[in-house]
Amino acid sequence: MTAKTDMATAITCVDLTKIYETGAVALDELTLTIERGMSFGLLGENGAGKSTLVRLVMGFLFPTCGTLSVLGETEVRRAHSRVGYLHERPYAELRFTGRRYLTYMAELSGLGGRDEARSGCRCIRAG
Repeated sequence: MTAKTDMATAITCVDLTKIYETGAVALDELTLTIERGMSFGLLGENGAGKSTLVRLVMGFLFPTCGTLSVLGETEVRRAHSRVGYLHERPYAELRFTGRRYLTYMAELSGLGGRDEARSGCRCIRAG
């Protein structure tokens, strides 16, 4: 199976494989194309690789082999400012204050430097 690799695709995986250090194979040569604007769901049993694929797409993990592109970016973190991600469970980073967490998330989202992130914090405080 051949996956598209042009800018019309949101996510492209070609022979994507993830093997953890324990030897567990989470994904085994997955080839997949998700077009921009397409509705898509991941269904499968526990351990099928759904969460691993999401973590790879978000750049939280790196593939063992194969290729992955998100919004045309092979360095998937470069697509962060154009991708939304909401974890299935509420999550708070306890090592940060609320303000520092917002600044950190703004920086990850590509909002620029600390000045822009701080201005976002001022907006929240004023609102």
